[in-house]
Amino acid sequence: MKQFVHIFLLRLKLLFADRKQLISFFVVPFLAFVALYFFYEETVEEGKIPIGLLDLNQTDYSARIVERLLTHDSIRVVLLEESALKQKVVTNQVDTAVVITSDFKAKLENDETKQLIEVFHSNTSLATPIVKEVLAAEVMRLLSNKAAADRVIDRIEKYGLTANPAVEEQNKSSNRGNGHSSLEEMWLAAWEYTDAQWEPIPLMTIKVTELDFYKSEVEIPVNKSLEPLLLIISTLMMYFAFSLSHWVFEDQLVRKRFMFSVLRASHYFLGNFFATYLVAFVQLVIFVSLFVVIVPNVSFVILGSLLVMYIACCLLIGIMLACFCRSVKQALVINLVVVAATSMLVGPQQFVVEGVIANMYGKDFFQPFLLLSMLTLLFFVTSYVIVRWNNARCQ
Repeated sequence: MKQFVHIFLLRLKLLFADRKQLISFFVVPFLAFVALYFFYEETVEEGKIPIGLLDLNQTDYSARIVERLLTHDSIRVVLLEESALKQKVVTNQVDTAVVITSDFKAKLENDETKQLIEVFHSNTSLATPIVKEVLAAEVMRLLSNKAAADRVIDRIEKYGLTANPAVEEQNKSSNRGNGHSSLEEMWLAAWEYTDAQWEPIPLMTIKVTELDFYKSEVEIPVNKSLEPLLLIISTLMMYFAFSLSHWVFEDQLVRKRFMFSVLRASHYFLGNFFATYLVAFVQLVIFVSLFVVIVPNVSFVILGSLLVMYIACCLLIGIMLACFCRSVKQALVINLVVVAATSMLVGPQQFVVEGVIANMYGKDFFQPFLLLSMLTLLFFVTSYVIVRWNNARCQ
């Protein structure tokens, strides 16, 4: 046990002794995190369909329509001037244009539903159905809120009920005994109560189903823009993990400083492995943060389990590769080739991507996690045997 602790602490000391290594271990992954985050945000924003918007009403009712359009995942709102609105649609600078008329709120208050909102689109517009769904749902929401509030007041007046006895008494004592203030408060309370019923599940929705003749029913729907980004992140994690495995050939160059003849092979291997894994864990935290930011509806526990196993797998692969290297330059070339090959063909990165996406869509992630665990165990045994053979060969 003392030998294990000695190798563990010695490896940490050697790793943190080199400032260049510290920069490559921590600063570079952090910079990669920042770059990928802004790249993803820019890509997602540019991938949305541009929608022109002109609000001529400028009331609390029209503000709800604007807010719903601004928060929609598939569209990007562009505020337009009235003079340039149609021109933007004709020239395809925006896919669809929405104009909220100046009498929008007044018409709704008078139960008028004709020409509340104008929608302009060309014959190549793609987002018109999406926009119409959003507009119809919000208009229906406003109409139902008003209808419910009007019915509450109508029942109160019809049966001679008191909207709020405390407020009614206060109004009478302050010469405001007509009850209008109390009724207004009750109307507003009824309106807000009805409005709250639309959350979290709207009272009116449109079910949209995309059919694919060649898609299996059990196939998981994949966000086409998210999957490549997850693959890039996992590939970067693999490369940084490989860079932590250079101790294998570096020990060969300074072998006289170590008493390998009195060390047990298992203590030597495990001490170095856990020391490098501790450093890799800091990188793991950085990239887990990136995963959490860009991946919606993913379990932190499941994500952490996948990435903990993945980092161990990558470190073990890096150890095996380093056994056949004699210099840092040679290791960098081999690492780049292996990282590129596994990302383009097949490798542990695919198990991470499949597991994350499966969890994101509520599917079972156990199969990719089990395969990744089995692969890690295989590499653990193989790398231990290779390191032991490599040390015996170099003695």
